[in-house]
Amino acid sequence: LLDRRQLIERAICDAQHVLLFYKGHLNGMAPIARLPPELLSEVFLHLVRRAFEEIAASYYVSSGGSRFYKWIAITHVCNAWRAVALNTPRLWGHIVLTRSPVFAEVFKRSKKAPLLVLAPVPSFARQTAALLHTIMLEPSRLQDLRLLAPAHIVRATCQKLTGSLPLLENLVLADHSFAIEGDTDEPYPPTSFAAPLPNLRSLEICRLVLSWSNPLLSSSITELRVIGRFDMRRWLGSFDELLHALEVMSHLQVLELVESIPTLPEDTTGLPEPQRSIALPRLRRLALTGPTLDCAFLANHLVISSYTRIFLRGHYLDQDQELLRFVQNHATRSGQLLAVHLSRAFSRTFVMKGWLTPGLWPSDPLIEVQVDAPNNNAAASRLARHALFASVRFLTIDVSHYQWIWRTVLGGFPEVRVFSVNGHPDRLLSALSVARKPKNRQELPSPMALPLLEVVQLSHVSISRPDPHGQRMFLDDLEDWLILRCNHAAPIQDLRLTDCYGVTEENVARLAQLVTSVSWDGAERFDGIEDED
Repeated sequence: LLDRRQLIERAICDAQHVLLFYKGHLNGMAPIARLPPELLSEVFLHLVRRAFEEIAASYYVSSGGSRFYKWIAITHVCNAWRAVALNTPRLWGHIVLTRSPVFAEVFKRSKKAPLLVLAPVPSFARQTAALLHTIMLEPSRLQDLRLLAPAHIVRATCQKLTGSLPLLENLVLADHSFAIEGDTDEPYPPTSFAAPLPNLRSLEICRLVLSWSNPLLSSSITELRVIGRFDMRRWLGSFDELLHALEVMSHLQVLELVESIPTLPEDTTGLPEPQRSIALPRLRRLALTGPTLDCAFLANHLVISSYTRIFLRGHYLDQDQELLRFVQNHATRSGQLLAVHLSRAFSRTFVMKGWLTPGLWPSDPLIEVQVDAPNNNAAASRLARHALFASVRFLTIDVSHYQWIWRTVLGGFPEVRVFSVNGHPDRLLSALSVARKPKNRQELPSPMALPLLEVVQLSHVSISRPDPHGQRMFLDDLEDWLILRCNHAAPIQDLRLTDCYGVTEENVARLAQLVTSVSWDGAERFDGIEDED
């Protein structure tokens, strides 16, 4: 009986081998199997690199190791794919520090391939710090190092990188402990960083003390991001040292500085004249965040291309005109702003986005300006009257629980043809119905705000909501305004209703008698106010 059982088991084993043989031949007939191993390995490499970047950009990067290594599932598809993956050390050179057994196997399979390392090191994870030490023993293989750790671990790691780093192209050093270092802090990375970095292209320093005289800021860098903290200003150095560092990095394509611009003296009231001009002809993106006057002072030193995308965020509203003046000069070189989006972030920050070509929203704008204006409706609305907006044809305003001073805002957009409102705009129609005073004796009085307006788009507006006095619905005021436009020979040609509340077919029919074209998404929605009624 035992011999018979063994005979059956051998027969089953042989049958399984035959089945696997024929399955392999069947898989080999698939179109993808015709790809040469070299091309297939490039496909795998693209997949791994994408997973690596997604984990690096993830908010939960500290737990990203287990998620990142899910890409290994491609080695389980078939024997051919597994062989290609195992024979491509560059795949295994992408390392996210995780459990020790996983790291050991991946590090062994990477052989001598370049290393791209994402190292989230919590302050309590001694094992992770030990794995990082293993990588530091082969610094010549490092091509990409992203170290997210407490400041003292960053300090220790930088001091260990004393050998040659000929392959290093991307370096990220970030303090993720969110602790305030003591007065004994030294500039990061420390000036004793002796390893030569001839091919460094991208450098990011986050929440670590940095001096602008640091030799790490070399001419090879094309992307620089410095995210500072408020207690690091004494280590930044002088403004002249910042200008000198930018002169050295003349090939910059991306420059982002957050709370890392040396401050002007406290008694500075106006914007000083630029000391000299810094040419950055290849710059594609400029992002500055800090005190408004400091950002404007640095921006005025820079000579940039007309296609450079600009992001500016200032902290003090009373100095906002200096920022807008720089933005206006840049927009003038690029053309004229034709599309603008206005909003408020967290009810305290004025946000303006501008495009040269209409219809690009919500793509990246050419210009974005943010100015803190907490509890200052008049000042925030006044910003919209800047000469920068004189040629705007497409205007979008996001209400979002914040009511603008409409007469002040709309007065700065005399050329608008298309006007979009997102959110219920109390008192908007009354402001649109008020005549604008002429600027001089030669100019004829305009019948109302936005005299050239042709298209109106309303989104998330409650058509049936009563006005603040509870006497008239928004629909009634809208009809009166449309009639007023017709009486002044400036009729609205197109009215678009999207995601609005309280709209019915009867309402649309009433509006269609006053507008050439009424577009409605056909959905009948009702907000909380109408539900209660």
